[in-house]
Amino acid sequence: MRLTRREEEVLDGILRSLANKEIANELNLSERTVNFMSLPCFAKFKVRGRLELMREASRHSLNSIPPAVGGSAPQLGPYQDQERREGYRRPANQGKVLPLARHRMMA
Repeated sequence: MRLTRREEEVLDGILRSLANKEIANELNLSERTVNFMSLPCFAKFKVRGRLELMREASRHSLNSIPPAVGGSAPQLGPYQDQERREGYRRPANQGKVLPLARHRMMA
């Protein structure tokens, strides 16, 4: 599937979870132009909303990445996995129930 340069730029903004207004400011376009440039992306990816577009565009970009040369990713041994778990600290207030603050009504 082929996207124009502008469609790619708008799609990049959508993938970064930017609003149309933010994308427009970044690309020096009007918000309406960004809206119109996003519509062909919806059609090309055959989706109806921004979240679906993000999912499908991410899936397509992952499929276009060539596989790594030399096999699969290295597997962690039990010792390395244990180091990772020990490096994680639990929050100090684990298991404690904290009271919610009460808002006072002003008269």
